[in-house]
Amino acid sequence: MQILTKQPTVKGPAEMFTGDVWFDVIVKGEEPSRVRVNTVRFAPGARTPGTGTPSGRPCT
Repeated sequence: MQILTKQPTVKGPAEMFTGDVWFDVIVKGEEPSRVRVNTVRFAPGARTPGTGTPSGRPCT
């Protein structure tokens, strides 16, 4: 495991999120590990595509 110094914040991929999302990588595993620890920040109203109620309405 590698604990990284402060890396630049990156914007999350638009195909995975509705609205603006930013990632800060905290830990990135070395091969063969795939572990990764991120801080994720969502802009107001942003969410992942499946987030909502069973009726399909977004959570508020």
